[in-house]
Amino acid sequence: MGNSHRQKRSDRGQPRTSPRVELKLHELLLQPDKVSMVDVERELRAFCVEHGLRPLARASLYNALDRVHLPVRAWSSLPRAVQQSLYNLGEPSGSADIPCDQIVFYAFNYGSTAAISFASALPWLCLHRAARRPGWRPKSRALLTAIMKYRGI
Repeated sequence: MGNSHRQKRSDRGQPRTSPRVELKLHELLLQPDKVSMVDVERELRAFCVEHGLRPLARASLYNALDRVHLPVRAWSSLPRAVQQSLYNLGEPSGSADIPCDQIVFYAFNYGSTAAISFASALPWLCLHRAARRPGWRPKSRALLTAIMKYRGI
C-alpha cells in the first residue's frame, strides 16, 4: 500500500476532445426537442470517422450535457411576464443576457402562467439543466417534471 507519486493532470476535469468534435456535439445536443443519445452517438461517430477524429465514449456524451453552453436571451427580448418572474434582477440594461436555465427556474417558481408557458417551450436542455438546480418549490418542481415528461425529456 505505497503512496502514489503521480502528479495530477494539468487538464484534469477538462474535456480532452477535439474542438471540432465538441462543436459538433454541442450542435447535436442543442435541439429544441430532446434527441436520442443513441442517435447523437451514431451521428457523432460518423462525423469523427469522416474527419479522422477520435470518437467519444458514451459516458463522455452524457457528461457533455453539463458542459454545453446553453442559449441566452436578452432581457429586452423577453415577454413582460417573464421579466417580472426574474424579480431578483431588477431591470438590467436591455442587452443583459439571461441564461435559459435561469429563465426556466424563475418562471416556474415565481412566474405567471404566461411566464411558465414561455419557459416550457424553451429547448429541452434548458429544462433539463433547470431541473438540476437547487431551490425548487415542490409544486413548481412537480409542474416542471410533468412538462418534461410530456415533452419526453
